[in-house]
Amino acid sequence: MSKCETLQEAIRKARDVSGLSLQDVARRAGLSKPHIHDLESGRSKNPTVETLLKIARATGASYLALCQAAFNSLTELKP
Repeated sequence: MSKCETLQEAIRKARDVSGLSLQDVARRAGLSKPHIHDLESGRSKNPTVETLLKIARATGASYLALCQAAFNSLTELKP
């Protein structure tokens, strides 16, 4: 993960690296497919810690990397 990677980039990258579809990640994480899509597209910008953990477990991604990306995304919103 690059230093300034956003959450949407990190989730998409985790999904791509794992070779999983949106539906696969949603099923494995116990989340809805539209929710995963909203996170990847940037429509949803503030997921819960539980959601990040579920996505990390579903994709094999680093939970800490996803948290850092979420932080990067939130700090980009501030003026």
